[in-house]
Amino acid sequence: SPTLAKDTSRYTSAHGFQDFRPGQLTEVTPAEYTDVDDCGGNIWYSEETMDVQAVHNIALLEGP
Repeated sequence: SPTLAKDTSRYTSAHGFQDFRPGQLTEVTPAEYTDVDDCGGNIWYSEETMDVQAVHNIALLEGP
């Protein structure tokens, strides 16, 4: 999702959770991926974001 970090920051702010610390989120994407429409990528963006938010929140609850 091209807005994954921004969406997650908005979510954490709205719900009082800690946001990602610098360097805590890394997205690895192909250099030239142009088949987003062929695989319905825009449909998967929200699912990807929810998955990352869920894991991030679980990590915050578990703590170091």
